[in-house]
Amino acid sequence: MHAIFECEFSKAVWDIVRAYYSPDEQRCDEQKLNYFGDLEWMDISLITAWAVWHNRNLELHEMVKRPANDIVEFIRDFLLEFQRCQSAVSIVAKSESSSRWQAPREGVIEVNFDGSFLASDHMASFGAVARDFEGAVMGSMAGNLKYIDSAFMAESLAALKAISWARDMGFTDIVLEGDALTIIKKANSSGQDISPVGPIVI
Repeated sequence: MHAIFECEFSKAVWDIVRAYYSPDEQRCDEQKLNYFGDLEWMDISLITAWAVWHNRNLELHEMVKRPANDIVEFIRDFLLEFQRCQSAVSIVAKSESSSRWQAPREGVIEVNFDGSFLASDHMASFGAVARDFEGAVMGSMAGNLKYIDSAFMAESLAALKAISWARDMGFTDIVLEGDALTIIKKANSSGQDISPVGPIVI
């Protein structure tokens, strides 16, 4: 219990987590709103306790020491990715027409992409598959990425890899599809993007 709640390092982590979960109403800023997504304190505290214990083991057995802010970033990325996955696999009632795969028009290749992020190692993986208007698989690819700092960056690079791969495959007319709505919107937008992933999407 001491290593999780009472030592100086664990107290620093818990203090930051609590500050983000319950921001001061007098100085609340946009960054702190829904910092951990739409979760109750019980969920956040369980992951925080696990992350503190995991970090303690890394420091004890592998001599890896990380600052408290890095642990909080890991907790946030883990919780946001968990919520994204929960949303993706939620069972909802759909009509047969809405749940069926929609084929592109003849001559167009649909490229589905996805990316995943491992915050503890700052690594990501990506994959893509291409299908024609008949649903035939025209090709697929997958790979890993290093030095990634967020799930958002992982999805952005996955989209970029999918587009580059489609070009190398000789697909001249494609439809890009993925579950990262923000990335799709940015890719389709003609406006200036000043976010950290702007240079990638452009």
